[in-house]
Amino acid sequence: MKTIQELDNIKQGKGVNWPTLYKKLSRLKIDDQLIYQAITIKQYSKKVYGIDIIDHDAFEKIIQLAQPINKNSRAAASIAGNTHQINVNGALLVAVTEQSEAPYVHAFTQSYPLPYPKKQHAVIIENLECFLHYKDSYLFMSQLCEISHDIDDIEFIYAAGNSISNQNIIPYLKEFKGDIFCLLDIDIGGLQIYKNLLNNGLSVDNTHFVIPNDIVQRLKISRRKALKSELNKLNNFLKISNQIDQLIGLMHYYQTTIEQESYRA
Repeated sequence: MKTIQELDNIKQGKGVNWPTLYKKLSRLKIDDQLIYQAITIKQYSKKVYGIDIIDHDAFEKIIQLAQPINKNSRAAASIAGNTHQINVNGALLVAVTEQSEAPYVHAFTQSYPLPYPKKQHAVIIENLECFLHYKDSYLFMSQLCEISHDIDDIEFIYAAGNSISNQNIIPYLKEFKGDIFCLLDIDIGGLQIYKNLLNNGLSVDNTHFVIPNDIVQRLKISRRKALKSELNKLNNFLKISNQIDQLIGLMHYYQTTIEQESYRA
């Protein structure tokens, strides 16, 4: 609101601290071309500047862009050209089962009732390639990750990065009666997705970070080296579970990470 008040002072012919006001307009991503189309500037002292409006339409456009963003909806925020700052009021979730002919979409908005899981268990797959080849991913998990559930009892869900932890999707994930397995990259990104799921309400008792039985060998031969900055950030994920603590210890020791696509190699 201070920015609006200062722009109003310009309309009233009052002096303003232009360098400070200009920084505020720049942070709002108001283009210089529009600014200098609208006004001319005269410096009276170190902090006081006189501003003459030379294009009133352009100046009104600046006022419109500087208005506080209405965060009630993206439609309201679009008036100020700032929809990117407001979350979409809904979400889409791509999933597939052994019985479905192709992946399908769950829609989560206030307009639709919350869908009910098609299966007892879920496998969340971060990588699109691995999701599209979910049968191969399941075979890998059953052989090397001690996943004993039958494929017919699992809904495979595409994580789409961290989108899986969207607040609109979490209630659906909570409806699964069995286990939720998170097939994620073994790196900071994968651990962050897992932590976000838990922080948003999923239980560590039935929400599992998938780690292959041969993790030591995989980290040992991995060419995906971890930067020191990455290794330092791993400590942010300690105390989630003993399993995660052990994994972090191995990542520190070998100083490597693993992309889940390597499970298909």
